[in-house]
Amino acid sequence: MHSGAARAPLVRVRGDYTISAAQPAEAAICREDVVSYALHQTIAKGALVTLLLLIRHGTNDWVHGRLAGWTPGVHLNEEGRAQAAALAERLAFLPIDAIYASPLDRTVETAQAIAGPRTMPLRLVESLGEVKYGEWQGAELKELYKHELWPGVQFYPSGTRFPGGETLGEAQMRMVATLDSLRAQHPKGIIAVVSHADIIKLAIAYYVGMHMDLFQRLEIMPCALTAIRFTNMGPRLLAYNDVGALEYLKPKPEEPAKAEDAPASGAEPAADAPKPEDAPKPEDAPVAADAPKAEDAPASGGAAPLADAAKAEDRLAETLAGEEAPAAPAAADAPEPSAEPAAAQVPATLARLELPEEPENGSPPDAPSACQVTF
Repeated sequence: MHSGAARAPLVRVRGDYTISAAQPAEAAICREDVVSYALHQTIAKGALVTLLLLIRHGTNDWVHGRLAGWTPGVHLNEEGRAQAAALAERLAFLPIDAIYASPLDRTVETAQAIAGPRTMPLRLVESLGEVKYGEWQGAELKELYKHELWPGVQFYPSGTRFPGGETLGEAQMRMVATLDSLRAQHPKGIIAVVSHADIIKLAIAYYVGMHMDLFQRLEIMPCALTAIRFTNMGPRLLAYNDVGALEYLKPKPEEPAKAEDAPASGAEPAADAPKPEDAPKPEDAPVAADAPKAEDAPASGGAAPLADAAKAEDRLAETLAGEEAPAAPAAADAPEPSAEPAAAQVPATLARLELPEEPENGSPPDAPSACQVTF
């Protein structure tokens, strides 16, 4: 314990006997007799209506780093002492009848913060202690994650035994039997029990009817309060993992967008892109009026091939000599566009026009259309 904190007188419960500093060992009262009598009297009166407050110890330097287990000398750190003091203030209005705690340092210090201002005795019960982790005690959690038994601890705890320790099923039976004995001594009263995360989760799972293999879905934060009321209709969960604030529920901020998702520097906004309605309509596209119709093209094989290369050279020579070229047909003489939609009637922005090439053998294509559209 740290100086300055209020100290409550300790009453240590060992085995089946309750021993206090004011009571000699020979005058110890058998707890089994007390529990049996209390159960008989409570059942005769009608119902068990104890309000049970399950409290986890405050933060220490081993939380989230090592598996403390029953290691001695693990004390609350500054944050843990502040948590315990805040919890004591939150509980100040409740008429608590008795305060019980695991005998380990971190739970005793947490319970002392609650019992001290009330000048109440603090009762230490060994069977409220942490799960007996055996060889895992004191190990680093990051190493235990790699152990072959870790999946069993997480998903099959009812059938997994810690090396040299107990199973979580045995720990659950131990905890539930102890809590049932304690609450039987305080019918229609309020008792506070300060213990450890796993052992509290196992007890909650039992009382709410959750299979023990699912108990890892529960979360118990340092100095969190869980309240269970026991009635003749069964246990009722009134509060769970309560720490007096809701900050821990706040979603974490979203990660910043990745570089490839951000717009490039200097890029024009998407709003400047042409809108679909601004694109030229098919009926507004230029029509290749001077192109021959498909029906005017010579049939395949009907045109005579060129006489020879000499004639082509003569034509070329006449053209180069400046011989007057034949006049272009007037617009009136141009062939009328076909009523059928021509392939050329495609927006120029979406197509590229290519005239068909003359085959090497000099024969025209089988049935050339006015133009060939490629996208």
